[in-house]
Amino acid sequence: MIGEKALEKLKEPPISEDQAKRDKEYVLKKLGFTEDEFEGIMSAETKTFLDYPTYYSIIRALMVPIKLACKFGILPEIFYEKYLSGVD
Repeated sequence: MIGEKALEKLKEPPISEDQAKRDKEYVLKKLGFTEDEFEGIMSAETKTFLDYPTYYSIIRALMVPIKLACKFGILPEIFYEKYLSGVD
């Protein structure tokens, strides 16, 4: 597919409105939500893990010692990868 054709294809909706409606009804049925409950959830304020109590601030404050501990095999390398790899 060449670039122009691909751009035209991207302008089309990914699924039909009818299919979207059926998918939504299926999800509501499976989750046991009413339409109002679902809309309430979808329109609620977006939250991240920072909105809840965690040890993240302590882990960030100890980033250098944790990195060294991982380097010397005191902590598993995955600990640094999981919690701090994108922070540097």
